Amino acid sequence: MGSGAMYLHGLREEIGDIDLFVTPGKWGELVEKGWDWETPKAGDPPIAATDIDGIDVRLNAFFDWDKRHGYSQFEGGIVQAAFTHREFFKGVYCQPMWQLLKWKEWLADNNVHAKHGVDSAAIREYLA
Repeated sequence: MGSGAMYLHGLREEIGDIDLFVTPGKWGELVEKGWDWETPKAGDPPIAATDIDGIDVRLNAFFDWDKRHGYSQFEGGIVQAAFTHREFFKGVYCQPMWQLLKWKEWLADNNVHAKHGVDSAAIREYLA
């Protein structure tokens, strides 16, 4: 999701982390395999995380997402929407750019972070 999908589509030159949506069962398997986990804020779902050996990129796995960032606007929520509409691109399942654009536009319109407006413009141009 997010910057990882944008990177695969050539819309980012570098990324600091890769956020993944996984099933609750897979999330538990990752923790059992030694991934760290934390709950960033009260009420947020937990994040399982690990570093990728040899490069400075962190993998973050989520089985749910917070409700503050407009993702509940999608039927079934962000995780279900991402799984339902996932696309196989360059050997990886990722969320489609049209869906990421919709989320980024909501984030930009609600002043969540300035980067979302920049990302929205890049995705719109890419899709055009």
